[in-house]
Amino acid sequence: MTFTLNNTLFSLKKREFSRTFWGIVGLLLCPDPQKTVRAEDIWCESVAVISDVEQIDELPTYGYSLSYRAPESTALDKYGNKITEISQFSTNARKPIEGQKIKLRYLQDEPIIFEFVDDLQYEDDDS
Repeated sequence: MTFTLNNTLFSLKKREFSRTFWGIVGLLLCPDPQKTVRAEDIWCESVAVISDVEQIDELPTYGYSLSYRAPESTALDKYGNKITEISQFSTNARKPIEGQKIKLRYLQDEPIIFEFVDDLQYEDDDS
């Protein structure tokens, strides 16, 4: 198959065209799941605690645990128990202050999905 775009000649075999065509269709029709907000999403607030801060490589990159309660969660574990305690590992190029409490909001039906309401504080902050 041969076609022109802006006076440039393109040639694709049928299989390459099909793969390219459906790839472009997929990109256009499927929004980024991280940026998709559904109308039915219910956000709940909680307070997380930063702990176990440590340097994990020489760049430096710091790893830390983020723990929070999600009492309004509707999510269930594989045994059918309500998920209300969340602990996640995260990384950052800056060293967060150990023990700080930070307000966040989580999705009621997917409590591991969250966003900070307040700014994370770092050891090298000037404030």
